[in-house]
Amino acid sequence: MNWTKLFIRFGRLTLLLLMILQCWLLASFPAKYLNNSAWYAFFVFILPALGITWWWITSSEDKIRRLFYVWFSYSWFGLVPMVGIVFPLTAGKLDSNQPFDSNILKLSLGITPLLLLLLLNSGADPQFRKALTELSFVMTVDIFDGNDLLHTVIDITNENVAGRFSIPKGFVSALLSFACVSFIFSPIQMIGKLFLLYQDEKMCFRCVNGGLQVFLNAAILGLRLGLFLGYKWNTSLFIFKNIIVIVVRTMICMPAVRDEQARRRNSQAQQPFTRPPPTAPPASQVADNK
Repeated sequence: MNWTKLFIRFGRLTLLLLMILQCWLLASFPAKYLNNSAWYAFFVFILPALGITWWWITSSEDKIRRLFYVWFSYSWFGLVPMVGIVFPLTAGKLDSNQPFDSNILKLSLGITPLLLLLLLNSGADPQFRKALTELSFVMTVDIFDGNDLLHTVIDITNENVAGRFSIPKGFVSALLSFACVSFIFSPIQMIGKLFLLYQDEKMCFRCVNGGLQVFLNAAILGLRLGLFLGYKWNTSLFIFKNIIVIVVRTMICMPAVRDEQARRRNSQAQQPFTRPPPTAPPASQVADNK
């Protein structure tokens, strides 16, 4: 018996079950607090991800690009719509005396980085092992960053309801929006590792992805600084994460841009000069010469 393949299949099946569990937990909040079981129709959102994951589990071909298809379908069509619906409807109504309180909501969000780690460590192709290890570290930190924004939204909403804080609703909506944007950007980071084969394509993607990450982290940093300076809300931990990402991505992108410009100049300089072929004079000029 091949224990490696068995372990990989078990990890993928666990991934499938955790997707269902997270969807059920998130759907339970509007179902319980709005007293309407129709919200369990949330499972429609994750059907594409469940179908692709099941196809990935049962298929005899183990193509690494299916990792992207699974995470793209789950984050874009499942996680982001569910978060975007659950938080505006229930964030201010969570009761600590109920089974589904703010702690359970935070726990359900904590399943997301576990899903990502299971996904990236269930790729059987050893050729991509190093790339997947790098991706699992970078993307998991970004997922925790997005989760921290959502935790902040929950805590701020509870404090506003209790009357201890009066942070504007627009500010809270901006935090929720950028948390969803961070989940949307998450699968894009897989493209450079799993899809692009040529060095110039990887260089171009690295610059584009780096620019997106700098923009996203700068916006989130601004929101956290606004909370910290304007409302004395403690956000110190992930403030430094955003600063580090901005500095590191900038340091990676700037040399890459200079190297690409130098490469293009060298390629143009090495092209041999060819004299253009002579062209016949116009007929009017020939008649004048005669």
